[in-house]
Order: sequence, then C-alpha cells, then structure tokens
Amino acid sequence: MANAPLSACIGIAVPSQHGPEGIMTYRSLGAPQILAFHPDDEKILRWKILAASKPELIEAIDPAHLRNAILTNKDDWNPEKVLRAKSMRFTGQASQLDFFDIGLIPMIEEVVYKKLDDLILDVLTISRSVYQEYHDTDPNYDALVRLVFRLIAAKLLGDRQHPGKWLSSNAQAVIREVENFYFQNTPPQAVLEDIHVQNAAWHRIRSAFSFQNLSVEALAYIYENTLVDPDTREKLGIHATAYLIAEYIIQQLPIDDLPLEECRFFEPFAGHAPFLIAALRKLRTMLPAGTSTEKRHDYFVRMLSGMEYEALACEVAGYSLILADYPNPNGWRIEKANVFTSPKLDNYLTQANIVLCNPPYEYFPKNERLSYPSLRSVNKAVEALSRVLEKAPRMLGFVLPRTFVDGQMYVEVRKRISNLYNNISFVALPANAFNYSDAETVLLIAHRERTAQPTWKFALVDRKDYKQFLFTGQTTWQVQASTGFIEDQLNRNNPILWYTPIHHLWDALASLPRLESVAEIHRGIEYKSFRKNKAELVTDVPREGFAKGLRLTTKGFEPYVPTYFAYFNMNREKMLYEAYKHPWEKPKVIANAGRIQSDRWVIASVVDDKGLVCYQNFHGIWPTANYPVEVIAALINSPIASAFLSTHRSAWHNRKETISQIPIPEFRHSQIRRIVSLVREYMLLREQWEPWQEHSKDSESRCRGIIKQIDAELLTAYNLPRELEFRLLEYFHGYERPGPFSSVKLNTSPTKRLYTSLMRIEDVRNEEGNEVVEVSLMNWNPHLTVRFPVSLVPPNLRSNLDRDVLLLAEVNVGAKKAEDLFFEAIRLAPELDPNDGLA
Repeated sequence: MANAPLSACIGIAVPSQHGPEGIMTYRSLGAPQILAFHPDDEKILRWKILAASKPELIEAIDPAHLRNAILTNKDDWNPEKVLRAKSMRFTGQASQLDFFDIGLIPMIEEVVYKKLDDLILDVLTISRSVYQEYHDTDPNYDALVRLVFRLIAAKLLGDRQHPGKWLSSNAQAVIREVENFYFQNTPPQAVLEDIHVQNAAWHRIRSAFSFQNLSVEALAYIYENTLVDPDTREKLGIHATAYLIAEYIIQQLPIDDLPLEECRFFEPFAGHAPFLIAALRKLRTMLPAGTSTEKRHDYFVRMLSGMEYEALACEVAGYSLILADYPNPNGWRIEKANVFTSPKLDNYLTQANIVLCNPPYEYFPKNERLSYPSLRSVNKAVEALSRVLEKAPRMLGFVLPRTFVDGQMYVEVRKRISNLYNNISFVALPANAFNYSDAETVLLIAHRERTAQPTWKFALVDRKDYKQFLFTGQTTWQVQASTGFIEDQLNRNNPILWYTPIHHLWDALASLPRLESVAEIHRGIEYKSFRKNKAELVTDVPREGFAKGLRLTTKGFEPYVPTYFAYFNMNREKMLYEAYKHPWEKPKVIANAGRIQSDRWVIASVVDDKGLVCYQNFHGIWPTANYPVEVIAALINSPIASAFLSTHRSAWHNRKETISQIPIPEFRHSQIRRIVSLVREYMLLREQWEPWQEHSKDSESRCRGIIKQIDAELLTAYNLPRELEFRLLEYFHGYERPGPFSSVKLNTSPTKRLYTSLMRIEDVRNEEGNEVVEVSLMNWNPHLTVRFPVSLVPPNLRSNLDRDVLLLAEVNVGAKKAEDLFFEAIRLAPELDPNDGLA
C-alpha cells in the first residue's frame, strides 16, 4: 500500500450500514470497487465507487459463492488491469471495467491536496509565529521550506514503516536522519536552525493524519501549490495546474515506441519539475515488473534532467523528484544555470530525445538583450523554442502563449516546426488553466520526422469544460486539418497553425468583401497615467471638459443599445496617443475590444448617434461606404462575426486587425432597409423595456423575435450552404448570447428551414442513366414541378413510386429557386380517410 489512492484495486470493508451511505467513508481508499461484508445478514455487496455521486450497487454475492465470483472475474479484477484503467486519464481510451469511474482518482486527489494544503499552511503559520517570539524579523523563507521538506519526508518514511527512527520526538535527530538518508552524495542546503521552530513544526506534522496512503504526486504537489511564496511564484511563473498539463502532454506522445534506453527527457526552465515528475510516472509504467528500487532509481536519474536558474526552484525540483521516487535518495540532475547563457544547454539538448518545457513568456529587458549577444528574438518563449528546434528532438512538448499560432514574432519557429515534424497537435486552453495566471495558452505537441503527408490536429478546451478536461483529457472539440489546408500553410511565408471545426465556413466566405471595405476601426482613447490619476480622468457624473462615453465592457455591455456611461477628461495633454482626434461626434458603432465572454459570443456592438467617446476597452467603427450604422452593428452582433473572431484569435482582446477581416455579404437594398428598420425597432423597444414593468414579458418576447428576424436577414444574405449553416448553429449550441433577455436560440435562415411538405408524383423516369422523381410541391409552387434523385427515397419505398402517389418530406420551401431545394425524410403520405369529411 505504498501509494494507496493510485494503487488500491479492491477495498474490503465491514460497514455498519447496508446502503451507499455506509460505503461513502471508504471512497478515500482510492479503490474503484468495495466488497462490503455483512456477517449478520450473511451476504456480501459489491459497490462501484463514483466520483460525483453515491456508490452504486453492482451485485449481491452469497458468501458461499465468493470464491467462484473471484475466479470468474479474475481477469478484470487483477491489479495490472485496474492500474491500467487508473492511468487512462489522458489517454482517450475508455475503461472496459464495469466498476471503474474515470473521475474517481482526480476527485480523490483534489480531496488529498486540500488536506495537505491546510496542514502545510498551518505549519507555516505556526513556524512564523514561534520564530517571531524569539526574533525581530520573519524567518528566512527558503530555509523554512527546507525544514518543512525534511519533516514531511520523515513523516512519510515513518508512516510507511521504512526502517529507521523517523518518528522520534527529537526534531533535530529526525532532521539529521533525513539528511543522512537523502543527501548521501550531495551536501544539503541549511534548514532553519531555530530549535523552537523545528520542535513546533515537527510536533504539528508528526501528529497529523497518516501519510501512509498518500500518493507521491500529492506530496510533490505541496511544493508547487503551497510552499512557493507569491513573489517567487510570480518571478518563476509557477502555476498550480502545471503537473496535470505536463501529464497530459506526455500521454499524447508515443513514448512507448522508444527503446527504454532512448527515453531521455530534458526540461529547460524546470521550475518545480512538473514535466520530469510526469515523465517519471510514465517511465515507471514502462519498466519491467520486478525491477529493484535501486535499479529503477538509477534508470530515472539517467533518463531525467532539467535546467533552472533560480536556486529555490532547483531545490523544489529536487525535493519533488525525491518524493516522487520514494524512498530513494537524491542524485537528480537539475542543473542550476541560465538556459539563455549556459554552455551546457547544447549538451543536454543533444542527449535528450524528448524536450518538454513551459518557458517564460516575457520579453528580455534591455540590459539582458545587451548582455546576450546571440539572441535570435527579443521574446523569451520564442528564443527558448528556437534553441530547442536547432537540435530537433524526436519528441517535443511546449506550453506557449496563444499568440504562437498566428503571432508575427513566432513566424520562423512555426515554419521550422512544420518542416521538422510529421505529427503536430495543438490544444488551446482557456484563461483559467492556471490558478495564478490569466494567460491563454496553447499546448504544442510534436513528434516523428516529417514525411510527404504530415498530420496536424487541433483541439480547444472551453472554460466551462476545463475541469472535465483535467479529469479525462476530453477537449471541447478536436479536428484534423485537411490536406489542402496543410499544403497551403506549408507554402506560405507566414503559416497560420490553427484550424477549427468550422474552417470550411471561412473557405465558403473567402470571396466576400471584408468589413474594412465599408468601415474604419479605431481603438478608444488612452491616458498617460490612468491608474495614478484616475480621479481626474474619469467620473460617473458630468463635468466641464469631460465627454460622455463607455468605459467598461463588464458593466452590462449588450447589443445595439449603450448603457452604463462614464465621463472622460478630453484634455489632450492627458492623452497617451491621438485617439481623441477621431470624429467621435459622428454616427458610429462601438464594439468591445476586451472580450465579453471567453468562448463563443466574444463581441457585441451598439449604435451611437449621440457623439459618445469610448475608452481603450472599446473600438469605434465609422462607416466609409453607403452602409448605415445599423447594418454594421447587426453584422458585428451576428453569429458570423463572433464565430470569426473566436476562431481567428490568439489574444484575449478583439483586435481591430481581426475585426476588419470579418466577411460581409453583398446586401440587396431591400435587405438593408429591413435590417435598419428592425434594429431601430429593437432599440426603441429595448430602451422602453424594464423587467419590473407590467407588460415586460410581452416586450421581451418582441425584442427576442426581432433579434431572430435580424439573424434571418443576415443568414439569408450570407447564403451559406446548408451543411455549413448547420455547423455554424451547432458551434453556438449551449452558449449564452450577450443581452438582457433569456437565451435567444439561433435558427436556420428562412431559405434553409425545413417544413413538412406534401408532394404529388408527376413522373418517374431515367435521365442520362440516373433515375429521377418529378413532383409537384404543394406548399412551394404547385404550378411548377421539381426533380430529385430516386436515391433520396428509402429503398423499401422505391417500388411504390408511381404517378399521382402522394409523398411527405421535410423541404426548405423558403428557397427561391428549384435548384436550392433539398429533401429529407421522404415517406409515403397517409391515405385519405373517406369518412373524415375531408376527402
């Protein structure tokens, strides 16, 4: 039971109750099934342990038949098969075991992490308090971290009954014992030497819950999440979910294809070594059964290496690996060096076949750029990736900013990656992927030498799906790029490495004009020192010299009608740039630059004919052609615009360069007039609507109806192929649209909407080798006939096809032309009842 939550296969219990409540207390064992013995009733109940609900009863077993049950299920219940199921978190494989819930292990880990977190925070608080009783300053934090590590290690060794006096009440003796055990070949760094603190911290840890059944990954987690102070976390870029991301990347790489002696990992910018810990766990599963702990440790040390500049981070990485490879001593190769200047980097990269990294994303300060003469980029992430690609490791896993997929500074590394690797995957993560960062990131996973037919896969995890992704590795969507797209990007000077399930939509709209052809876009005003001088720059009430406008996108920004105003100081001396010179007094559209949602509906716009000014969180959009502002607002509020921006983005903001490329349809004058009328009608109703009014429900219904009519006009104008229009609607399914009303459902355009239609067969004939049915369509144009292939009719009905036979089908009778009609669910019409008075 050295690692119970991960290795427990079957739990045996004698509960006091018969129902699921009596089994709940055993969930922390980590066993996916529990055999509950009830001697008084002479029965055994087998329970499945679930992550999100009460245990589920699988079966009752007669005690006399227990041996037979075990023999019958020996293949499914054997430890190897259960442990394989437990390790499937990110493999994408489904467990074949009826008693295994894939979410169980992550749920248990969360509970354990919280328990550990509370304990260590308590120890740190006690230690500081005791230290301050005897000193005028706070304790040295690094030395305190080392002390806590020694004491946790002692508790772990003692609770697991490893030979030694690990649980002695003498804190100083315990510390010496741990250092002699773990640091046999390397001198340990000094711990906090205050005896009072040592005694208090050891008393708290020694008397805590048993560490016997803790996973080593959970113990490594405390350094990442608990023992790293805020200043160090910010400096090193440490994020609390990095280990799970590292595990996911490793599971996606075909590491099992490599011989054991070629599984050499290197993690530059190792920090607390999340990739190396995940790699260690992977390698442990690949080693032959029966490998001794000494040989296993020697193998891990040879295969795993890292480089880190910060001293504390190096120590944390070593501590984490020590705990992950319990109970083996130190010896880990974590090189304390600057990745950008160390002459040893090339040697590590040459030796490694697998390079895994979450580099810093910042730009080099000017003093560093001057002292690093060999830099290829001013950005640290670009520079790190460039250096790794020079050695072209066989497998690559990077966590990068989302700008990697299309950002200008990443052009050259995108070219090199696409030319070096045959299998490339990208997984875009939401802003909540890291507990201590708001950065939107993308995982780059690449392997195998490039061939003539590379494979590129793309996936995205929405904010709402992120927790499920961590449990199972299941993304919100995943798609493989078409051969045509890959070939096109490989031939470009600036390849874009991003592809979505609705990519064909943009191919279909590629010939349309862009928003920039009818409008000019400018970002709102900015001030030189806004935070410092906020009180004199913006106010909520009118003041002389101030202009009315919009400041925050978070304050109820919604389509068409502006609300929540602020007033801005228009003194040009206060301005950072020259946005104040734009013609704010003229009619325009104002759209959010900062995103109003993180996933699908990312933009909204309002019509402004009151001369509003907007802050830098917004864009002002002025017509330059004969497009009314109402039409421009409708285009930006449409599903096409949000779909375009959400699939063509690498940054959190809606950049004006991307907005300008939104495809726009070529409207007829009648369509423009209808859209203007609908938008104005909506604005009038919306400005009068208040939810507490007597007729608010009626007004809300009318507003929602108008939004649907505007959508219908726009989708009709875009005239997408039916399949692509359905894909567009599916893209927004389940995502709430901006606005004050309950969710407005997107509908197909009138020309694509299906209606049950009655058809009368006029003829069935052969045309150029193809059988066709000619019919009169009663609710379209009964005076014209239309034809469709006999192949659309179900095979079992084709013998019934004859002149004057009546059929029913789902048909888009809103189409104007016969060639735009399509037919679904063709079936025989029910025979008329001569007695119903209708015949």
